[in-house]
Amino acid sequence: MTSLNKIKWALGIALVFLLILTTNLVDRHNFGAVEETLETIYADRLVAHSIIFDLSELLREKEMAYARLSGPDLASATAANQQTIRAAIDRFADTKLTERESLVFERLRESVQHLEEKEDKFLAEDADGALLRQPVTEVRQTLRELSDIQLTEGQRQLSMGRKALGSVHLFTQLEIVALIVLAIIVQFIILYPASLRDEKDSYL
Repeated sequence: MTSLNKIKWALGIALVFLLILTTNLVDRHNFGAVEETLETIYADRLVAHSIIFDLSELLREKEMAYARLSGPDLASATAANQQTIRAAIDRFADTKLTERESLVFERLRESVQHLEEKEDKFLAEDADGALLRQPVTEVRQTLRELSDIQLTEGQRQLSMGRKALGSVHLFTQLEIVALIVLAIIVQFIILYPASLRDEKDSYL
């Protein structure tokens, strides 16, 4: 094999290697985007939505306790309920929050704190239960807003995942076309000049 042929072979191999390396890097980026999207949907949306559901149930239990219990029993149930709500809020804080979600979440903290203060006053003074209606409504409205955010963000993440998968599909098709074209080019570089020499030699 002459030096020229060696250079041609090396050039052909280098072109194939560069194509494979480039497509691999692009595919890794797109698959990484899909993986991140799936993790975000689970860790920061489904988990957050589950916590919101738990908080809604705890709020319902709180209202039932107001209606059914009184005195020390109500105080004990309220204290346990408050502690469980705080734990749920701490778990929600560990999820990845968007800018809007952070603002709503801070309002949730404030409304829960306001509700607890009203509860303490209700228990200490044996006040009218109507005192608790407004703070309970505020908490419920904030939870509903947080729930809507989970749906919106989940749809956005899903759209991003579909876009990344679309890119993977597109680049897969382009890889096939590029490999075919590259194979033709490499074949032309390596074989065509040799065939010309063979034709010249046949005329001599």
